[in-house]
Amino acid sequence: MGVLNKTCPSLFATLVFFASPLWAQFTSAIEGTVKDPSGRVVPGATVVVTNVETRTTREAVTSDAGYFRITSLPPSTFEVSVSLPGFKTSLIKGIRLEVSQTKSLDVALELGAPATVVEVTGAPPAVETSEARVSGHIEQEKVRSLPLVGRNFYSLVVLTPGVTGLPSGGGQAYAQATADVFNAEFGVNLNANGQRAESNSFLIDSASVNASPRGGVTNLTPNADSVQELRVAVNNFSAEYARNASAVINVVTKQGTNDLHGSFGWFYTNDTLTSRTYPQNEVPEFKRNEINWSVGGPIWKNRTFFFASMDVLRSNVGVSSNTSVVTQDFINFMKTNHPDRIATKIVSSFPAKVTPTTAALFAGPLAGAVPNVAACGSLPGGASGPVETPIGSMPCNMALTTNGIFSDTVLRNGLQWNARIDHNFNNGKDRIYGNFYRTNRDTVAFAAPSVYPDFTVIQPEYTMYFNLNHTHVFGPKLLNEMSVSANRARGDVPLNHGDIPAVTVPGIAGYGQGFADATFIQNNLEWRNVLTYNRGEHSFKGGFRYAIDSGFRGAGAFFEWVNARPTYSFLNLFDFARDDPFSEGQLAYNFKTGKPGGLPFRPTFPGFGWFIQDDWKVRPNLTLGLGLRWETFLKPDDHDGIFANITFAGGNSFAERIANARMEVKKSLDETDKNNFAPRLGIAWDPTGKGKMSIRAGAGIFYDRPFGQFFHDSSTFLPVIAPIGVSKNTTAQPVYALGKSAQRPYDFPFPDISLALDSKGGVPGLNSPVRPNDPLMRSQYSINWFLGIQRELAAAWSVEADYIGAGGRKLYQVYDVNRFNGDLFDGRLDRLNSSFGSIGYGQANGISAFHGGTFMVRRRDFRGLDFHVAYTLGKAIDTASSGTDGPVVDITNQGLARGLADFDIRQKFASGYLLRLPGFRGGAGAIGRVLSGWQLSGVTILQSGRPFTVTCGLPFIPVLDAGGNLIGNSGCDFNADGNTFAPLSAPAFGNSKHGDRRDFQFPNAGALRGVCKHRFRFAEGDQDSLERERPGKYPVPGRILQCLQPGESAATGLGHHELAVRKLDGGAPRTQYPVRPEIRILSNGPLPRRHRESLSVFLRGSVSPWQSGTRIILPRRTGRAVSAPSAATARFRHEYHCSRNPPTRYRLRH
Repeated sequence: MGVLNKTCPSLFATLVFFASPLWAQFTSAIEGTVKDPSGRVVPGATVVVTNVETRTTREAVTSDAGYFRITSLPPSTFEVSVSLPGFKTSLIKGIRLEVSQTKSLDVALELGAPATVVEVTGAPPAVETSEARVSGHIEQEKVRSLPLVGRNFYSLVVLTPGVTGLPSGGGQAYAQATADVFNAEFGVNLNANGQRAESNSFLIDSASVNASPRGGVTNLTPNADSVQELRVAVNNFSAEYARNASAVINVVTKQGTNDLHGSFGWFYTNDTLTSRTYPQNEVPEFKRNEINWSVGGPIWKNRTFFFASMDVLRSNVGVSSNTSVVTQDFINFMKTNHPDRIATKIVSSFPAKVTPTTAALFAGPLAGAVPNVAACGSLPGGASGPVETPIGSMPCNMALTTNGIFSDTVLRNGLQWNARIDHNFNNGKDRIYGNFYRTNRDTVAFAAPSVYPDFTVIQPEYTMYFNLNHTHVFGPKLLNEMSVSANRARGDVPLNHGDIPAVTVPGIAGYGQGFADATFIQNNLEWRNVLTYNRGEHSFKGGFRYAIDSGFRGAGAFFEWVNARPTYSFLNLFDFARDDPFSEGQLAYNFKTGKPGGLPFRPTFPGFGWFIQDDWKVRPNLTLGLGLRWETFLKPDDHDGIFANITFAGGNSFAERIANARMEVKKSLDETDKNNFAPRLGIAWDPTGKGKMSIRAGAGIFYDRPFGQFFHDSSTFLPVIAPIGVSKNTTAQPVYALGKSAQRPYDFPFPDISLALDSKGGVPGLNSPVRPNDPLMRSQYSINWFLGIQRELAAAWSVEADYIGAGGRKLYQVYDVNRFNGDLFDGRLDRLNSSFGSIGYGQANGISAFHGGTFMVRRRDFRGLDFHVAYTLGKAIDTASSGTDGPVVDITNQGLARGLADFDIRQKFASGYLLRLPGFRGGAGAIGRVLSGWQLSGVTILQSGRPFTVTCGLPFIPVLDAGGNLIGNSGCDFNADGNTFAPLSAPAFGNSKHGDRRDFQFPNAGALRGVCKHRFRFAEGDQDSLERERPGKYPVPGRILQCLQPGESAATGLGHHELAVRKLDGGAPRTQYPVRPEIRILSNGPLPRRHRESLSVFLRGSVSPWQSGTRIILPRRTGRAVSAPSAATARFRHEYHCSRNPPTRYRLRH
């Protein structure tokens, strides 16, 4: 890394105009070939592309081959004009450009004067003739209309061909599974291209929002009203793509336009139509209120625009479960007979919130005096006769614990808002925008309230995201784009009653809090830059990306106090009452401070990469993409220099090297892999030459960033931190006590254990686990390829078929290497290296393979119907399906671990549809309004079941002969890996042969959701009348808002109401009643400068009618028209005041 540290600053200085936007909001392009009436190419023609929504323009000149290409365009609707002396000007309207799409146009000029304009309306064919990729596009209308789980648009990404999974969350360890937009970490349940979910990447407006500790997890989920559209790329063979080898989900947020528009929504869900699930006796309480609004428009027409949104959640969910707690009789007994014991203080100070049902444990049977409570009647004293127990004499039939129903309400409150400003200046040569999101969420810690309310805490989380993007156009051929982004996520786990340890007792709910008093912080920064140069038929790009992911960096990253409080486990209730634990854990000793507890670990992992890409238009119907990317993930570093890693001290075999290895403190964890060159090739060919068909192919290498969870724990083990675990089976015994203080540092007593380090960095007799990484770690990569065909069949109909393949190499995985076959044959676990317990060795030595295909039929919005049907099939094989998954039975033979991947879904059917039903009488009249405006939409997903492996968790149980010799194992764990594969019949003693990994399959799964909506309007324009009255005749209900000049007109309106019936995930159907008014303001011509300030007043003044849910349309008229509702009455009467001399008032009647 030393070389890179020296060279990176100079590289940044010299490459400031190069780089990799990687993804940006402005990633789309329009290209094409201009020809004359005879079919010859036309060089030197001027091409002007105009964004219809913002009226910004870009210009290019056709090459000698008649070719033009205009890049760095946002998803929007465009007009393209082509002009040249001697030819009529051609104007193509209605070109809808999607995110990350290159749209091809063939323009035929007609002879004539340039002043004559030939207007062409209609979008080009939907076939992608310029790009080689497999992807899915979800436009704004689908985000708005299709059913969303928890109002989370990520639930739609699983509709993409080549993607498997169901619309839910929690795909990665510890990631939130609650499918709404208020999670600091959200794992989308999807796999693409036969890759791990950890290899998925999430980006928003050019910025990565990937969580640093866990791969395939996003720190930000924008609310649906702020999302314009998104694209899910299963594979893409442009060298701009980096960091991840699987699906890339690119979300584009909304920006303001020349029209003022907004929305307001209220979504209410409760348990009225919720069905019970087994074994619920009654429906748990459930109420969810979600209110959202958005507004966007011009600040300075054609130049500066704004957009803002907010989403507020107030919800509570009733939870209920069957549990067991101690009885009041037991508490009274302890108070009377053992008032000074710790157990007495705990059970009497923290009562349970449980409704008792039936008694569970009785004194006589638990003490072993009788086999069951019914036998108590046979005792001399009868059923209530005394029996001796470890805590004294008690009635035989005295109930010590009771079964009961625990019911509580879990709140989940959230707030998300965003603000965005776009500005164009320097005659359109410069474009800059900034976008900011803030998300807050409060809920019960881990969504699991305690049976004992005093231990229930509220866990706050928040995320902040900021992205600043600048684009400069040097000329028609040269353009530079730079972006800087930052993402911060923080979560706190508070602690109540810190002097009470976590207590586990068989037969009752545990006391205290385990993992608590901790703070999670992620700070992720990125800098990207790209230079685009068009020359002839070539479009060159080059650039770099530099990122620093700081998983837990910064003040407040506290983990040390988690390990300052112990957890205790008891064998039974009597041992708990006697204050006699069997084991003690979760403690740690910090050799750096010389005190109990952990430490704040603050690792950082930077990354740097550059690329070059040439999109070459070989012929008008043939595009060749050639690219090369170099990607390096710099060696992980620690802010405090306390990484603990392994050092090998010789040995002829891997087992000998492990036996001789020692743990040492190091500044960095491993060396940087600098050999990460990734060539890319993509081909797109239209054999028809008319944009009706495309044959595409691609191949490339993609490197994966190592996620923080793979290595950041290396700073929490020996020789820095010694995890402490003692029991009655160890030399050191548990020390049971309460903390001296409920606040830090708690001051719990520490077990009497020798904590001197040996020569290998271990603690003799402690058997502490360690988590090192391979010092020569290589970067994980995948070789991806595909071959596909697209064909437009008829108007709005298209089909696509693709073959997809991938091979993963050097996949990250962790498994225990401190073991050997036969270790347990002597009845002891000796280990290869006796200084440590398990050695979870992180390596890059896994492999994977995938072959699959997709087939899709799509009908674009045509006569009210838009739908697509996708079928995906494939087979995924690997040695480990996660970087933290260690199913390695024999560390000397990894081939035994090769089997079906956890996410091997052989077949999947996915469809989404949107149908707008025909209206009645054009929506005129009361009946027409009721019978018009209906639409149906839905999502259907059916897929085969995932494979799984049957394992047994029983420990090694030796079977001895009469002479004490080991002859068998009646348990399961025959090789000290913690489980056994196969398992319907145990392997022969001494034999590690087992059944294949993941021999079994879960049942097939599916999801079906539908929505029925009705949109209706109030007060259509031609039904309104505008009257002029003398000043003073009617009271003025509002303040002066806006005046328009002669020849201008405007319209305001509040949109529609919806009734939606949805079936949400979770097994129980529910009903939602969303109400979504909208406001839209239009103006013919630019707003005069002197009225810009009054426009902002108008926006504030329009809140009242917006909330009223009415719709007012001011018809287009000549003269001085006024459009500024300031109040709404039951008769839909609105008054307007225009400030001019003499003052004039207008009244609109409906």
